[in-house]
Amino acid sequence: MPGGEGTANAIVICTVPITQHDEMGVVGSISVLVDWIELGDVYHMYVGCNDSDDLSGAVKIEYEVTSMDPLTVTTTIPGGGDDGIAVQKADPYGVDGHMRLQFCADHMTGQIRAGVVSADDQPAWAEVDMGTGRYVAVGHNNTGHQNRFDDFNMEELRTPTEICTDCWCWCLRRVPFRHMTATITRATGRADCLSGLSWDMDWEEVSNIDTWIGEADMPSAAVGGHGVQTVEWTLECDAYDDDNPDHPGHNWILKAGNSGCQFSTSGGYDGAGSHRANDNSECEPEMVLRFGPFTMAKSELSCYICYPPDPLGTEYPDDPDEGSFYVEITE
Repeated sequence: MPGGEGTANAIVICTVPITQHDEMGVVGSISVLVDWIELGDVYHMYVGCNDSDDLSGAVKIEYEVTSMDPLTVTTTIPGGGDDGIAVQKADPYGVDGHMRLQFCADHMTGQIRAGVVSADDQPAWAEVDMGTGRYVAVGHNNTGHQNRFDDFNMEELRTPTEICTDCWCWCLRRVPFRHMTATITRATGRADCLSGLSWDMDWEEVSNIDTWIGEADMPSAAVGGHGVQTVEWTLECDAYDDDNPDHPGHNWILKAGNSGCQFSTSGGYDGAGSHRANDNSECEPEMVLRFGPFTMAKSELSCYICYPPDPLGTEYPDDPDEGSFYVEITE
């Protein structure tokens, strides 16, 4: 189509076939020839255009070359705040001398993730709704030199039989949120003091694995004192094989670390303090991942969480009761 506002006479627009408008989602990518890139170049992805003749209704994702040595791209998803901005060092020769730009957009959960493929840093991931527009476009705002695009690909995020796995972890067909909340439920015995405790779980990309990390301040006591012990929890996407409705969320693993407590698990996974999501987890209409029970042994005196101190501060009290608790991860 002819050049429009904010472009240097270069826009390509295409139709994305979809199964249902209320589940509109798309993944797209372009490759840019590195030899033609210059400092200050800006590339655009227009996601969710309402019409094939203009860019109305689209979310305009911007990729700006902000450094040449090393090659660095700043991606901006408008309306996404700090979560919608990512600065990434690109690996241009990971894709045959091309820098590959990618985005994933999901109308169901109102989120967009965008950045450079094969980069050292995390992409942008923001709660921005792409809408239900069926058209997607790519363009640039670079004057004074030629701009070469290659391998301009668009595909559905979901189809009746497949889920695109290049974007996010999944809970069946549902995309999780970048920020989630963990809550302790059904705490009994010596773990009773943890009942209702909540903490934030925020996304990070660790060794190319989607991981949510949070710190829980748990009531703790050594001899003669009260306080808290900060325990780090990690939620990992273990695999993308998540298409079995009888086991929703089974590709999610929750781990407890640095607690001084074993947090042994009944039917657990990969050792103490680690557990796959239970079969009673849910994916739709909202995601609820349930883990546990995590148990605290009766005689584990090295674990001070929920440990009742001697009021005089001179002796350990009798062994606390055994206890257990569950953890729920929600959006």
